[in-house]
Amino acid sequence: MKKSKNTSNSFKNEDILISNSVCWENIPNELKNNGLFCCYKAQRTKEGHYNKTPFIPVNGNPADVSDPSTFRSYQEAKDDFNWEANGYHGVGVLLTNNIGLIDIDDCYLFGDLSPLAKHIIEKMNTYTEISPSGCGIHILFKVKNNFKISTKKYYIKNPNNNLEIYLPDTGRYSTITGQHLVGTPKQIKIRSDEILEVFNEYMRRKSSNFKIKKPQKENPDSKDKIKKMSDKELLRRIRVSKSGEKFIDVYDFGNWRKHFKSQSEADMYLAGLFAFFTGKDTERISQLMLESPLYRQKWNTNKNYLERTIEKAIKNCKINYNPK
Repeated sequence: MKKSKNTSNSFKNEDILISNSVCWENIPNELKNNGLFCCYKAQRTKEGHYNKTPFIPVNGNPADVSDPSTFRSYQEAKDDFNWEANGYHGVGVLLTNNIGLIDIDDCYLFGDLSPLAKHIIEKMNTYTEISPSGCGIHILFKVKNNFKISTKKYYIKNPNNNLEIYLPDTGRYSTITGQHLVGTPKQIKIRSDEILEVFNEYMRRKSSNFKIKKPQKENPDSKDKIKKMSDKELLRRIRVSKSGEKFIDVYDFGNWRKHFKSQSEADMYLAGLFAFFTGKDTERISQLMLESPLYRQKWNTNKNYLERTIEKAIKNCKINYNPK
């Protein structure tokens, strides 16, 4: 689930097969009445993947997940999508108004659910649909006001189990297919307690993952301000900084070839930028890196690669960002 300032979901070459098909009648009424929608196009990258880049219904300009005013009503998105000349592959809804998403990849094959997906679907007991790939599951849920979790304690995107959880107002949108999974509710239910259980069961970080010594001579005041800042706000500040244009190219679109000779150089660039803006917060840098389009199998097979990259970035970062 990015832009001259938009966010794009990335998916594999074969995952586009079910796109161009939306079962409008199955979309929950709450989204039809109150949802903020976009249309998206599957745009292929040089690496052979596709980015689901959101566009504003009606005018066709890029949508910006940090700006709800660039999203439109259900009816406007439906009308614009159905106009074939626009060439859209699907529609999506901004994750706001207390609505969050569980995204489980490669868990629905030949009509059978994986044990992990089945367990989470049963626990959440809320509206669930098949993702655009036809092989994944999207679970939409609601949480109570001000529901938060610690990204130091939990993954948002767990590289070990193909599981992603996005809470409301974190700068994400979810594709919507209306391909309702039979046997699940047709409404989006409040599931604050249940989603916390899922976080504890499947998204908890191992405390021993990173053992990088904290640099000396840190500014406690600036670090405290950064710590209280949401990821959404932190990313917004990076995008409007002097480094913003290059950052958007690399982090939002995955266009690293425009600026670097290798992906490893791009990895180091992002790690260095995040080291500065997060106050050298190792866990937060790791999470932000895992949400990047640069994420690839190398980060899983070479388990020390990301750790070494972040460690080097922190070592080379001499000052912290001082938010005003």
